[in-house]
Amino acid sequence: MNIADKAIKDIKKPFCMDSLLVAVILLVTLSLVTTVANTNILSYFNYPVPISRILIVISLLSNFFITFPLLAIIIMDEQIQQQIYLHAAAYFGKHDIAFIGDSIIKGGHVWATKIGVYNLNVWNYGHGGLTTKQVSFYAQRVAKENFKFCFVMCGGNDEFNDSNSVLQSYRDYIANLQILKIAHVEAIVTLLLYNKIENNRKHIDEFNNKIRIYCIGNQINFIDLNSFLCDGRGLKKEYTRDGNHLNFKAYLIWGREINRILHEKKYL
Repeated sequence: MNIADKAIKDIKKPFCMDSLLVAVILLVTLSLVTTVANTNILSYFNYPVPISRILIVISLLSNFFITFPLLAIIIMDEQIQQQIYLHAAAYFGKHDIAFIGDSIIKGGHVWATKIGVYNLNVWNYGHGGLTTKQVSFYAQRVAKENFKFCFVMCGGNDEFNDSNSVLQSYRDYIANLQILKIAHVEAIVTLLLYNKIENNRKHIDEFNNKIRIYCIGNQINFIDLNSFLCDGRGLKKEYTRDGNHLNFKAYLIWGREINRILHEKKYL
């Protein structure tokens, strides 16, 4: 069993329901409601029985061929799921977990499916191209909205030229964590991933070590994905799309680690 398969097995899923099952339930419910409504309308206008049956069958087929493709698109497209999820979460006004960071965070799309939970509202504030300093905008937003937890990962777009640039990124990172701490939002850090640029590895290690020491000293949980996803040359091929960004298998492993931490904190 490889790491990705183990991640799927290890994830505990309270109140989790498969997307396809949800789609089928919605489809059947909609078809039944429409059929009942059409039956009542046909009865009201006293249509002959054969014509009524034909119209009901047409109604059912129309529901199937119109609704099912739409549901299929939603199931297959995680970005659409993310928008639906965010709008639903906004409607109910509940803020459990937030994710802030760059394109690596953004690529998780609907994080609830990676963590394996559907009884919590999980918001993805990841945005491609953000530096650590720019992530502070979303840290402030999360702080204002009173989330319980915030998963943070950034630094991939910072320019690590020397120790001074690493130190500046580290200071920007700590500033983000301080914003969350003041608002009583519990931060959980994911250390920076290695990438295909070999020259960066030394600076990434320096950056991660600083973040790790800070987290240990301030009792902040952190996740080191490099031990799962990387080798001496960077991200393993089975876990990346282009050497810098993660694929679905990698996000499942990340989700497993998040799920583990949330269970340790007895939040699931």
